[in-house]
Amino acid sequence: MSGSTLEDILDSAERVLAKYPLCDHCLGRLFARLGRELGNDERGRALKTLLAMRFTLRGNEPAGERDREVLSTLARNAGEPFTRLYLKLYGQRVDAEKCYVCGGLLSRSLFDELASRITGELKKLDASTFLIGVRLGEEVFERELEVLKLLGLNYSESIKNEIKREVGKRVASITGLQPSFTNPDVLAIVEFPSLSVSIDIKPVYLKGLYLKLGRNISHTPWITREGVKKYPLSIQEFLDAKLRGLFQAEKILIHAAGREDVDARMVGTGRPLVVEVVRPLKRRVEIGELNKLLHAGVVSVMIEGYAAPRDVRVVKEVVGRKAKVYKILVLLEGDVGDDRLEQLENFFRNRVVTQRTPTRILRRKKDVARRRKVYAVKAVKLGRRMLEALVYCESGLYVKELVHCDGGRTSPCFPTVLGVGARPLELDVLGFAEKPE
Repeated sequence: MSGSTLEDILDSAERVLAKYPLCDHCLGRLFARLGRELGNDERGRALKTLLAMRFTLRGNEPAGERDREVLSTLARNAGEPFTRLYLKLYGQRVDAEKCYVCGGLLSRSLFDELASRITGELKKLDASTFLIGVRLGEEVFERELEVLKLLGLNYSESIKNEIKREVGKRVASITGLQPSFTNPDVLAIVEFPSLSVSIDIKPVYLKGLYLKLGRNISHTPWITREGVKKYPLSIQEFLDAKLRGLFQAEKILIHAAGREDVDARMVGTGRPLVVEVVRPLKRRVEIGELNKLLHAGVVSVMIEGYAAPRDVRVVKEVVGRKAKVYKILVLLEGDVGDDRLEQLENFFRNRVVTQRTPTRILRRKKDVARRRKVYAVKAVKLGRRMLEALVYCESGLYVKELVHCDGGRTSPCFPTVLGVGARPLELDVLGFAEKPE
């Protein structure tokens, strides 16, 4: 209908009403891009009124049987003012049928009711922004599509858009909250045509760093196959205990830039993480208050600020972008001289290491070979058979296996150069560093 005149628009409206019963909203929605500052119901009623006026231009007396049949169909499918006109011309009442698309449900009072219900739920929440979503029943969707196929999509909008817009602007007016189309605090979902409403409280995200100053602390709760908790504390449990009540949340989840072994400490600069606060009733707590609460004990977390959902992906990408620095306490099976330590440092300068999946995790990971680079090693003797090594390497290197060879599954390794067996006693992650050029 590109470049259509008013007469073309009326012809299209009459054509669709000749086939489908449509309420003011569902007729007006077919021409939603025409007429500014009009609701679809106003647009639909205006079209029906103009069609009735055009029909009466033929005269005020009952016309031929063909005109009577046309008017009877329009009265059934469009309702007022055609039902009144038919009564006037032919002295008989015609009952309007329910709207083919919405079943007669759409109305301004319905939008008011839905907005009132959603507003009641939002008042219980500490929300600044919201968004209205609509789940459309399959039958309504198919019927709307069927009607649209008759006229095309030139001027139309969907029933979902109308509900979202009309309910959304009412909620904004009542609550003073702003709609957000990218990252709303709350998503209110209207099911149509059942008219049920559900509230999806979006998570709060916090970004920061954590230190793990003790050993045998898992990343998340470690439950054995027997249902027994293997380690007394996890980083996630620490944060859940501290934050869940504060945010009145359902639970706390964590997303970190990788994870260290359960018996390794995370010291130095700390490991980046994003904390996800699930279904919080309270959304804002001062960062200073959070850090006072989380800076304690063998697990310590520093929150840098609030984050967005995309930061979950960003923090996980740190692992691939950055190198890592480890400190390892190593027990040797024999004495080595300073010359061997110098050889160790020289050998592992920008050295590519091939590792098969370590024996210790084969039960849960596929056996594959992968290559990782060691950028540098610095070693210092602490005793006749004890040394401390700093390893600067690509993320994903199995550092323990670099020390003990894992029965030849890692090559080369420390014993390759030192000439004696070696065993890692303690492992600390010192932090992340830039990869060398």
